[in-house]
Amino acid sequence: MKSIKEILVCIPTYKRPETLEKLLGSLSSDKYLHEFAEILVIDNDLNHSARPTVDKFSEVGYLEEKVPGVSAVRTKALRAAKLHKYLAFIDDDELPSDAWLRTLHTVIKATGADAVGGPVDFILPNNAPSWIRRGNFFDSRCIPDGFTAELLATNNCMVRLEFLIDKNILEFDPEFGTTGGEDSAFFHKMLDAGADFFWSNEARVIEHVVESRLTLGWISRRYIQNGITHARLMLKSRSRKRVFVEGIARLVSGFLLSVPGLAFRGTLFSIGLRRLMRGIGFCLAAAAVYTHEYNHKI
Repeated sequence: MKSIKEILVCIPTYKRPETLEKLLGSLSSDKYLHEFAEILVIDNDLNHSARPTVDKFSEVGYLEEKVPGVSAVRTKALRAAKLHKYLAFIDDDELPSDAWLRTLHTVIKATGADAVGGPVDFILPNNAPSWIRRGNFFDSRCIPDGFTAELLATNNCMVRLEFLIDKNILEFDPEFGTTGGEDSAFFHKMLDAGADFFWSNEARVIEHVVESRLTLGWISRRYIQNGITHARLMLKSRSRKRVFVEGIARLVSGFLLSVPGLAFRGTLFSIGLRRLMRGIGFCLAAAAVYTHEYNHKI
């Protein structure tokens, strides 16, 4: 009988066979992973575009999720991991550092934390516009090693299944399924239930930023979505009017900061742009208007 390993490493995927293959190749060469973990790919494409890639790796499991959106995929991962002690997430367009899984596993056991997260190092292409580099739009999160009240993210994390089962946190909110932000809502719920989070800067993953994201439009949409997610979480304890007013304040201050820096697009511009777009996101969330980034269509 096959023994159950302590860790399940889950990779949600949707139509990214090239980067998925690179990720699986990297994970499959990790001796620590072979000893302590199993790999599961959950495909959100009804055409099963990830299947041929997964079939190249005999040790990798495969499931499909027909319901579109990241919440359904991650909830399936939680159910698949119920016999394991820990569940790790990594995105299908990332690559782990050599010490990634070992670090997450070692830290969560040594500290007793309920979840451990680490940074994503974004690698820009050589032809990235200078204003994007100056604006630090793709910088890694700067959090000191240790216990933290910062929300973690499912692009690089490990969670303790015992805590989730004990607190009955066994799904990612379907209301965030096609909008994104499901991981923020999930970790917010864990914090409310008394979870202890730990941050480790040694548990690093790498993401090569594709050229289609090196535009003002994409970056603006990213921060609008960030603002929408933040505001939706605030709406659990604040009125729509209060969130809307805060959104207007952010919008106005961001506009006043970004316009003077528009010519050079330096630090002042980037700070203002973030605040402006997040303010727009606040206002949209207060009006219950959401973007649906993950509403996949065949």
